[in-house]
Amino acid sequence: VKVVKLEKNYRSKGNILKAANFLISKNKARMGKNLWTDANDGKKISIINTYNSGEEAIYVSDKIEELKNSKESLNSCAILVRASYQTRSFEDRFIKIGLPYKIIGGTKFYERLEIRDALAFFRVTSSDYDDLAFERIINVPKRGLGEKSMRQIEVFARKKNISLLQASRILVMENSFAVKTNAKLLSFLKSVDRWREKINLSAPELAKIILDESGYTEMWQNDKSIEAETRLDNLKELVNALNEFDDIRSFLEHIQLVMDNETSNVKETVNIMTFHAAKGLEYKYVFLPGWEEDVFPNRRALEERFNEGLEEERRLAYVGITRAREQIWIIHANSRIIHGQWYYSVPSRFISELPKENINFINTYSEINQNNYETVDENKKINYSEENKIFKGTQVFHQKFGYGIVISLDGENVEVKFNKTNIKKVRVEFLSTNA
Repeated sequence: VKVVKLEKNYRSKGNILKAANFLISKNKARMGKNLWTDANDGKKISIINTYNSGEEAIYVSDKIEELKNSKESLNSCAILVRASYQTRSFEDRFIKIGLPYKIIGGTKFYERLEIRDALAFFRVTSSDYDDLAFERIINVPKRGLGEKSMRQIEVFARKKNISLLQASRILVMENSFAVKTNAKLLSFLKSVDRWREKINLSAPELAKIILDESGYTEMWQNDKSIEAETRLDNLKELVNALNEFDDIRSFLEHIQLVMDNETSNVKETVNIMTFHAAKGLEYKYVFLPGWEEDVFPNRRALEERFNEGLEEERRLAYVGITRAREQIWIIHANSRIIHGQWYYSVPSRFISELPKENINFINTYSEINQNNYETVDENKKINYSEENKIFKGTQVFHQKFGYGIVISLDGENVEVKFNKTNIKKVRVEFLSTNA
């Protein structure tokens, strides 16, 4: 048997291939391969540090508009994310500024089943007259309402010229259904009344109450399908989106505008997809947002599969980088909303695994310290830490990771063994010693 390695690459510029080769060389369980090209090195990979996840979406959209204004096709631009819920912030931004886009290998965020279900719950809470929303969720989760009962509600509503929700109230009070069905339907209607009493609560707070009390979140938590975890992540991201609105009604008005502005006949669109969906594809310009610990590499993958999971995550990073022909932007944010709360973020370990000679560091709001991305050397001398009263062995507290012990320091970078997780590299400014 003879092994033939197909190492010549006809797609990417030199800097892209050198960075990809250097990164994937960290994987032990692989057959060695070193891609090369006859093309020139091209532009270096840009590592972008933004203040938060909102600024991340703005940066990407601004850069794409610059490319468009310089006569580049939108079709040549791609955004690759680790998880599907990450597309929401980019979709909202693109809709706001009128930049057409499409989701490759998936569905647009607000068209996903669980998002449409959640929006239907919100609409029923907001109005008596949304029959489509009522029909969508009246039996979700299952309430024993069969076709015969639903038909009975529809006929009565037409006869009285009232909405389906109003018809249900009357029929329930008249005990028109089987005992169990009547009880479950009555319970749902009481829930709607209870949610309406809280309509002036903050949008995220009310959304959580509706999704929990309706049993919808629990339904997906109990679901054993492969898609269930992704659907729960998308619901959490929906709640995150609500932070930008005063109440549920203003959010629903925004969604209506989103739906009204949908255009499917445009010739050029920005391509958005996950790393998994990107395999086999190529684009002139590639944006890789969300390169932070826990986002990418994905925390769940590391917790469930340990080193094997890490190597698979690194393979995905390799796939993402090698999708680009000309130029790559890797973006990480200093803070991001997770489960409705702001958390400080730590740059992905994969950034520190890229060769310095093939990348450029760009900070969108202040002077950057490239040492933020360097692998910590425990033998290096400490000078910065003394000013902050943090030494090797100091107990510290981090808002996201909790309590831990400092095991090594290098300038503004600190390696900490946290009690509830593994060793993390964080910046000194995000640690406190008196919490």
